[in-house]
Amino acid sequence: MATVGQILRQLRVDKNLTQREVAAGIMSRSHLSELEHGDYYPAYDTMLALLRRLNVTLKEFQTEIGAASDEPGRAYIQHTNHLSTEQKLPELERYLTDVFTDDVARGDLRLRMKRLNMLGLVNFELHPQTVDLNDYQPIFDYLLGCQNWHEYEIRLLANSIFLARYDVAKMLAKQFTTKGKRVHFNDFKIKVALFFHNLMETALDHGEDKLARQYAEQSLFYSKAAHNLSFQIDAEIFLAMIELRAGRNGVENQQKIEHRITMFDELGYQDVAKSCRQALQKYVFNRSDGASSDLK
Repeated sequence: MATVGQILRQLRVDKNLTQREVAAGIMSRSHLSELEHGDYYPAYDTMLALLRRLNVTLKEFQTEIGAASDEPGRAYIQHTNHLSTEQKLPELERYLTDVFTDDVARGDLRLRMKRLNMLGLVNFELHPQTVDLNDYQPIFDYLLGCQNWHEYEIRLLANSIFLARYDVAKMLAKQFTTKGKRVHFNDFKIKVALFFHNLMETALDHGEDKLARQYAEQSLFYSKAAHNLSFQIDAEIFLAMIELRAGRNGVENQQKIEHRITMFDELGYQDVAKSCRQALQKYVFNRSDGASSDLK
């Protein structure tokens, strides 16, 4: 299991800071070196000063320790991930009720967030008529309270944004640029693309087409940066849909949409193609908001 010192060192290296820069005015460089090697542990106020110097909150630091450890809670997370990926939602619901209970999750931030996220998924899919978005606000209170987002927060953001109230979702989108700027991990771009895709659909649901287009453009940008063809095609389909909603280039955009949906079919993503066709019916041909597009 990673030590406090090892996590501090990793955060320092991630931020391209020297031991001397981090220790200045707080402790000697030699004491910081001893701390990073597990040979010294500072007083609580000194530790908090180091975290402030690293621009990391105590919550974030605890999350980093949890992510690097081999805690027993990992088994709960892995099993819920498996059940959700396999779409075994009734089994996931039983697991959250009988095994991965609130008592199990209560003492660990990562487990609390995971269980709440999975409960939201189950309720949205199996019991949509009973969903109250306020029940999932603790996830977003945590994200809004973090000074900076790291890998864990970006993943949590992307996976849970569908549970946020719309006003909260827009606030998180505004904060992304500043809070997420220090994120450095291999696949964060595709998680960000997913985050903006989910925001785009939410904006469409609320008839805010200008905002939806901004989010779709962000999703396309990060999809290209991640070299992910399927997400790129998806973003292009939704951008064309938004243009159709505005009454622009009807024939051209319909052809563009059908061509890209056909690409999904040919690539073997029949489920994605079906989902895109359903979105086309929902957001363009069977609009229920009764409003004209704000892009006109």
